[in-house]
Amino acid sequence: AELAFVPASAYQVGQASPPAGEPPLEARRTVELAGFLIDRDEVSRSRYERFLLAWTEGGQQHLCGEPGRDHRLPLGGTLSQQGEAPIVGVSYFDALEYARYYGRRLPTADEWAVAAAWDPHGGRPRLYPWGAKDPAEVSPFPANLAFAGYGVTDEDTGAFQPTVAPAGTFEFDHSAFGLRDVVGNAAEWCSGIAPPPAAQPIRGGCLVTESARGALLHASYEALPAQPPPSVGFRTAIAWKAG
Repeated sequence: AELAFVPASAYQVGQASPPAGEPPLEARRTVELAGFLIDRDEVSRSRYERFLLAWTEGGQQHLCGEPGRDHRLPLGGTLSQQGEAPIVGVSYFDALEYARYYGRRLPTADEWAVAAAWDPHGGRPRLYPWGAKDPAEVSPFPANLAFAGYGVTDEDTGAFQPTVAPAGTFEFDHSAFGLRDVVGNAAEWCSGIAPPPAAQPIRGGCLVTESARGALLHASYEALPAQPPPSVGFRTAIAWKAG
């Protein structure tokens, strides 16, 4: 998987004077980050399947701290069927097991916010990768959100089923650091300040996000780590060691 590099520096995250409402929006603050590498794309279904096969054949050594979990593919979900589209419907523990198996980790919420939103030229975080314009007003549709209508239609019933798209399908959903699909497609697990069993942060909008506010790069969500939200996936990170 291709990685994007975020150099060590002081960055701003959040929004200046965010209006109240749901979901909560993070207030503007400055964070100091060490350099790190982060997946350019969300972990795909095919990558997760390869991990699961290797992990099972290797004796199922649990690195996520929850030895009772089997980390199997989500059952009954139809949001992610294509191999190169992101895996969704996984728990925080599933994502953490995958990351640790490959010697990586999940990004912190601050790392994710910088990698997804920071504008090196403007010196401040963006609301969306393409700027401040409401995604519903951008043509062609800039991200795989609910209004984009990406999915499949049942030939027999005519029922529409939204699905996540292969990485890079929506060309405007591309951060300055090179991350793809940060506004739409899958929302993403991050590591929180408090470890499990505390709730863990989720960042980014997803294919069922219906509001521009919910797609903002500093919108804040969280869920219990054992829960597998149906539209949440992840990407991994690794510390950067110069030389």
